[in-house]
Amino acid sequence: MGLSGELADKNDIAIGSFREELMNNVYKMNSKKLKEVVEMMPLSQMVLETDSPYLTPVPHRGKRNDSGYLTHVVDEIAALKSCDREEIIRITRENAHKLYRIGQ
Repeated sequence: MGLSGELADKNDIAIGSFREELMNNVYKMNSKKLKEVVEMMPLSQMVLETDSPYLTPVPHRGKRNDSGYLTHVVDEIAALKSCDREEIIRITRENAHKLYRIGQ
C-alpha cells in the first residue's frame, strides 16, 4: 500500500485497531505526508517492525536491516510526536503484545 494519496485518506490505512506498518519508512523522512500521518496517528495504534532485510535506516543504508536499527525509528517518532523515546518503546511494545497476543 502506498501513501501517495491525500492525507485526508489517512483513515483508509486502518487495519483492525492498528495501523499499517509505516514505522520503518518513517526514518527515511523524505515524505512530508508520511510525517504528517505519524504526527496525527495515535501511539495506541502503532507497532514497530524492521521490514528486514529492506529499508535500512540512513546511517546503515546498504547493510542488511535488523531489529537493532529500530532505535533510529524510535528516535524519529519521538521527535515527531514530542514524546520521550521510552514512552514510544513502552507503548509500541504493549501494542505488539496485544496485536500478536503475546502473554495471553
